[in-house]
Amino acid sequence: MKTTSCRIPRPLGLLLLLPSLASADFYQAPFGPGGTWNVYETVSTGATFKNALADAKSRNYNGTAGTLVSITSADENTMVGKVIRGQMDSWIGLTDREGAAPGAFESQTVPATNQTTGWAWTSGEPFVYSNWGGGEPNDAGGEDAGQLRGDGMWNDNASGFGLNDPIAPVTGPAGSSNAEGTASFGYVVEYFTGSATPLAGVRMGSIFSPSTPISAPAGGVGTWGVREVRGLPGAANVLDAANKLASGGGTSTTAQLARLNVSDPDTNGQGGPILPGPTTPFLSNTAGDDNDILTVANGRIKVTEAGTYTLQVRSDDGFALQVKGQQFDSVNGSGFIDPVDRSTIAFQSGTGDANTRGVITLAAGEYDVQFVHFEGGGGANYEVTSTKGAVSDPNTAQWLALGDGSTQNARARDIVKMTTAATVTNASNTTGNNLAAAKATVNAAIAGGTAVSKVFTTLNIPEGDMPIAPTKTDDYSTKVTGGIALENGNTTPGESITITFHLASDDGSSLRIIGQDFTAINDFSGDGNAALVDEAGDTIMSADYPTGNVNAFGAITLLEGQNYNFEVYHSEGGGGSSLAIYYAIGDYTATGWDPAAFRLLTADDLGTFAANTGMALVPEPSTTGLFGLAAFGLLGVRRRRAAH
Repeated sequence: MKTTSCRIPRPLGLLLLLPSLASADFYQAPFGPGGTWNVYETVSTGATFKNALADAKSRNYNGTAGTLVSITSADENTMVGKVIRGQMDSWIGLTDREGAAPGAFESQTVPATNQTTGWAWTSGEPFVYSNWGGGEPNDAGGEDAGQLRGDGMWNDNASGFGLNDPIAPVTGPAGSSNAEGTASFGYVVEYFTGSATPLAGVRMGSIFSPSTPISAPAGGVGTWGVREVRGLPGAANVLDAANKLASGGGTSTTAQLARLNVSDPDTNGQGGPILPGPTTPFLSNTAGDDNDILTVANGRIKVTEAGTYTLQVRSDDGFALQVKGQQFDSVNGSGFIDPVDRSTIAFQSGTGDANTRGVITLAAGEYDVQFVHFEGGGGANYEVTSTKGAVSDPNTAQWLALGDGSTQNARARDIVKMTTAATVTNASNTTGNNLAAAKATVNAAIAGGTAVSKVFTTLNIPEGDMPIAPTKTDDYSTKVTGGIALENGNTTPGESITITFHLASDDGSSLRIIGQDFTAINDFSGDGNAALVDEAGDTIMSADYPTGNVNAFGAITLLEGQNYNFEVYHSEGGGGSSLAIYYAIGDYTATGWDPAAFRLLTADDLGTFAANTGMALVPEPSTTGLFGLAAFGLLGVRRRRAAH
């Protein structure tokens, strides 16, 4: 991997290239009557609802009067949540204060009725959609104003109106005359332009906007062109990350990468949960916890078999993935399809695992793909994969890194299966980040009744799914207990079968098959030496070192038709955390990971895994890559650096 690093100045002509950056608080989206394009202005200065409403009405955009935003669909709600930068509270133009909106009046009925009765938009648009949070609106202490929360749900809050303000109630009960307390938030102003086509010079409310292109090196044969940026304030959400990447600011590092499987080795060395084995460190990786990193990657994939595919992103923190010129059919997991541009799936804000799968139908041909990721704080990784077909459960498919053109044949049912769901138990551990301390503390907690447990049918456990989360994310130990049995489906009973188990964890872990001995072990992490260790007379596989990238393979021979109990210990110090166990038939200790052979240890009846056809990376048209680089000064900067 070759990388280059440079400081990218903001070109003098940037505002000519990207006129919307001169008014970065303005966005547009087709949510007006009949699909016309409205303009949305975000105001970050805090105000009461009363003052925000007055200010919105005093504003205009090219002669169109403003109003506090009205939200009439789930798509518009998602878009407004993006433009206010997510995880921020904002006023919307919803009220049951008589006189503040046409038809508004306060209803003192139960909240279920209150969700529709008396509430109205200050713009006069019909109240046809609502997204109240649980138990809202509750009129706690008198609350007549609609608030969009950071999670995208709605809450009623104190409006700041005084006694009999703005009018003495005529149609509603006396509650509309009461003076209310004050709450202060930013707000969104909406302009109903009536335009049937997008307006020039205004940024789309989508994550990827034609008016704010994001530059990255062109991809090549089998590679993504990747640009990583540091030195900018932390991104509030993925739209904010896209805006910052488009600005050309910060310090950039570029490289060609074969896979979008990148992590901070000090916090998430194992990377995402789908592609085991070593990951690529962030291009600008430094010792310790790396924070506030923006990434954009360009690639061109070749689809050889027309059909439906699922593209999956597992990341810490948010991301956006665009297949240019196409539309995703559906999405499952935690993310969403961009409501303004259905070529994009995304997870908006900070998270330990974006866990998003987008289903898309593609004809045979070549497609340009752009990927954006932002890392805020804590763990840091991104992993992008693909599989053939529409897949919702990631454990029921074979996955390839997006851009890997390999073909995977259909695979038979599991030969090794857990006989029941495994019990996973956590306990606090401050005595040392090693397996001896982990074993002692978790067993003591189990005996003392202070441990916490959950059952898992598949042993693929990210940090957020650990029983102890979210109460504790560092300094804990884990014990896993369960049983396995082997059945290869042929007519010969009682065969001896060699199995390779793969431990993938952050931090150290061990695996014991009770009453049996592992015979070989190898370590592919580069962080330590996995070893065969005696445990009460059994030879176990052990990777006893504090690392984000346990990547150990141990071979053992077991009998078909016999039940075996197993136990796993895991130690977590700081940073990211994960634990996964895979298996393959045969001895892979010399060669390590083979995606065609290994599968997760599970109790689920997965049946046959369907075949998978990957999508190889092919060169992008050179003119596209050169224009993108030249437009943002990248080519000139790299030439200047070479002359130093």
